[in-house]
Formats: sequence, C-alpha cells, structure tokens
Amino acid sequence: MRKLPSLSGKNMVDRLADFDDIQSAFFLLRTSLSIVRATFHMRTTPLVKWHVQAESFDKAIWDAAQSILGLTFSEQSWKQACLTPRLGGLGLRKIVDHAEIAFGASWWEAKLTSREEWKQREDVKAHFLSQKRGSYKKDEEILKELIEQAANPRERQRLNRLQCEHSGAWISAVPSNHDGNDTIMRPRNFQVAIAMRLGLPVLDVERSCSLWAITPPAAQYTSSSHLVDKICHEGMLAFNGEEKHPRPCGWSSAWRCHNPPLARKQRPCNRCRCHESVWVPQPVSL
Repeated sequence: MRKLPSLSGKNMVDRLADFDDIQSAFFLLRTSLSIVRATFHMRTTPLVKWHVQAESFDKAIWDAAQSILGLTFSEQSWKQACLTPRLGGLGLRKIVDHAEIAFGASWWEAKLTSREEWKQREDVKAHFLSQKRGSYKKDEEILKELIEQAANPRERQRLNRLQCEHSGAWISAVPSNHDGNDTIMRPRNFQVAIAMRLGLPVLDVERSCSLWAITPPAAQYTSSSHLVDKICHEGMLAFNGEEKHPRPCGWSSAWRCHNPPLARKQRPCNRCRCHESVWVPQPVSL
C-alpha cells in the first residue's frame, strides 16, 4: 500500500505556521494539506487496514491548526472544528470519521459503473450513498451530539446559531484581493473570529465593556453586570425585572475589547464647514 503523506515535515506545517497571514495559511491547510491528501486511501482501502496511520494524520492536522491559529483546542472544540462550515465547523474533517463513508461510496460507484454483480461487503452499507451526502449526515450526527453534551443553554444556543445560512462563508472564502479586499481579514481579526466561533477564550480576564461608559443603556434596562467574559459574551441584562441570558457581544464589542473605543468630538464638516459631532477613536488603556 502507498505510504500515507506525512504532515510532520518542516517543509509543510512549519512553513505554514511561519506565515504572517494566518488566514492564507489556514486556507492552504484546509484545502491542500488536510483530509484531501488522504482521499485516495479513503476511497480505495478499508479503514481497518490503516486506522493507526489515519489517527496519526488527524493528530498532525490538529497540531497544525493550533500552530497556525495560535489557539489551543479542547476535545469538544476540535470536534466542532472538524465539521463542515455549513454546520459551524472549520472544514477540517477527520479521516477516522469519514473514511468508511468514502470507501462505501467508492465501492458502490465502481459496482454501478461496471454493471457487474458483486458480493456485498460487510464494511459497506447495503444501499448507495454518495460521499458528499454521507459525510454531511455524519457531521449532522456529530453536531447533534455536541449540542446534547453542551455544558449550558448558552453553549447550545451558540452551536445552533452557527447553522444559520452563510454564517461560515468567511471560512471558505478565498483570501484574495483579485476582486477587492472583501474576503481578506487581518490576522488578529481572523484569530478572534475563529476563537468566538469555537467558543474558545478570547480575553485573558473579564473586562468592562467600554461602550457602556459612552452610551449608557436605555432607561428600561438595568445592568446586573456589564462585563465581557473571556469568550466575549456580555453580562446579563434585566428587562422589566426579568433577567435575560448572556448574549454574544458580537463584532462591535469584540472589536472594542482589542481596540480603543470611540468618543464624541467636534470637527468642521468638509462640505459646509459647520461643526458636527462625529465618532473618532480615542486612546484608552484596557
């Protein structure tokens, strides 16, 4: 059997980790160096004959993703990362989860193409299921398991919201300026976006949301806590005496956690030279 491509060499993973642009490095990992390098083995060889090598390959992808993104994945967050972006993952599918699906699809496709009668294999399902559909169903099962195992209602809601249409489009987008810069993200922004998507800590400690000091909440809201926690969720709000669940602070608050807040300042208008009130960045220590 052909040797499974290795990812442990410095010419691959280490060079990607040295990229200044982690978005491009991660894109190359996802599209060129992950499960796609094992497609031949997945479709031609039963997993039972190379299970050890498959696990080693998956572990190498795990280490590579952590090295490129500068994040530490827990077991649960890595399971989510291995889902398709349509279901809240990063598209780093694991060989051990999808190899049997790929082999079964290949076996049925070869049988139908040859128009021959083959003896049914024990490791292949009795009906044809395409690799694409089979892998998607497998991801749906893993996501359902993650939702059931979620530690609290907030985690369950986070996983459910990631299934919204186009919520993972920025992951699969090609980081190219050929048609503009709309698909290009700064390294720190990309890293924060990945961490928030996987429910990983973004901040070292809880911090007060700087927007509260500029625009206090509406009169009908009372704050029981206006802190932004480590995974960038704002504190609980009480509306008419009823507490609401913490909500993700979103891009605006996540940006404020790492950038100076805005403050009102008078400046001349460029058209009529009148003085208007605008938002401008002000230095602040966090």
